[in-house]
Amino acid sequence: MREIKFRAWDKRQLKMLTVLQVMFGTPHNLVQAHDGRLPLEVQNTTDLELMQFTGLKDKNGTDIYEGDILEEDADWWRVEYTDRAMFEAIGINGGVDFCLEEIAGSATVQGNIYKNPELLGRS
Repeated sequence: MREIKFRAWDKRQLKMLTVLQVMFGTPHNLVQAHDGRLPLEVQNTTDLELMQFTGLKDKNGTDIYEGDILEEDADWWRVEYTDRAMFEAIGINGGVDFCLEEIAGSATVQGNIYKNPELLGRS
């Protein structure tokens, strides 16, 4: 069974958070998270972009999340959960799309769409 975990991009403070708990069904969905330095925070999800762990690791053993940007042999992809109910590697600048499982073990995480949007211009 795949591990279920999340990280979150804080849109106001422009930083990545490690999510410890997601609380659905409250008046506003809440997330308990930290940035590795500050005490735990509970935040409304309207200020966060939640990214789910795909259950896969890159060739260096780094966890792959939604929103990550991957590179393999000069080809670049962004990781998305698609309407086909699976994680896919979407080719950047017209590249070929793949089921993420096909390339995860040979690609490397280079960044993500929030911290490194400039990587979306790669081809």
